[in-house]
Amino acid sequence: MNTNCLHRRPAVFIHGLFGWGEGDGLEKNYHYWGFGGRERDLLGYLRRCRFEVFAPSLGPVTGAWDRSCELWAYLKGGRVDYGKVHSEKFGHARFGRAYPGVLKDWGTPGAHEKIDLIAHSFGGMNALVFSELILHGSREEREGTPEDELSDLFRENKKEKIRSVTTVSGVINGTTFADSLGEKGMKTVVSAVFGVSALIGWSPLMKLYDMYLDPWDVTSAPGNRSETG
Repeated sequence: MNTNCLHRRPAVFIHGLFGWGEGDGLEKNYHYWGFGGRERDLLGYLRRCRFEVFAPSLGPVTGAWDRSCELWAYLKGGRVDYGKVHSEKFGHARFGRAYPGVLKDWGTPGAHEKIDLIAHSFGGMNALVFSELILHGSREEREGTPEDELSDLFRENKKEKIRSVTTVSGVINGTTFADSLGEKGMKTVVSAVFGVSALIGWSPLMKLYDMYLDPWDVTSAPGNRSETG
């Protein structure tokens, strides 16, 4: 194995629907990027080659907008702001979890001026929405939020740069599965997912696989969970 590869700009790997990232306990023994046990650890291999890579844990069943807000906080640091207008429209909490930030200097001259996004399945749609917010922000949020409350993600003319977006089986044009179920069928699936999440959402099981549904008060954030289940 070649361990003398040249350093590259940061790459952020975005998992798909029902996926997981490095913040989930499941990743310790079964790697999402590599799709297997310890011998298939793609991120580990890239790091040994001196690549700077990140694989955030984002909401596995939530929408591309919410996941984009989580990704922003994961990269830049701070508390997740889902947007005043968006959260009121969809009836969930405006603010989520707090993150220390893995690329606080993203957008400044140097190694972190630009990043690459690599996304799988629904992560492809997530990457597109995130890129759009980076490029243009959100006019709706700017018009509906007091200036001193507005998240930087929703502002225009941000310095942060995305060099490329690469998708692996990205569902850029939707899925035939969702089309075949129709609106009624998808509502049934969503209800089932929320029901299962509610059963385990306040237990230690969430340390293994986190559903990130605390904005709806369906699951709990770390630190608020029962240690006994």
